[in-house]
Amino acid sequence: MTPKPWRCGVAPAPSRFPHETPEREAAFEQWLRGYDASCEHYAVCDPLPSVGDDLVSADVAPVIRLHDEATRSGSGLPLA
Repeated sequence: MTPKPWRCGVAPAPSRFPHETPEREAAFEQWLRGYDASCEHYAVCDPLPSVGDDLVSADVAPVIRLHDEATRSGSGLPLA
């Protein structure tokens, strides 16, 4: 649950898995470190206003919490 690279100002990944050579894998790992650093400045989604009852099932609440933490929902960060 991370932003698409172009939405946070990062060029597309230089290669895809499986990497054809160790050099391509190293280039990807370097790209990934830059991408991860850029993602820190963005949220992936923002909460929408709700209408009606705001009760959430105890079975579902942990999933919603995990989602909101992973996407930085409600953090105030700009969306990417």
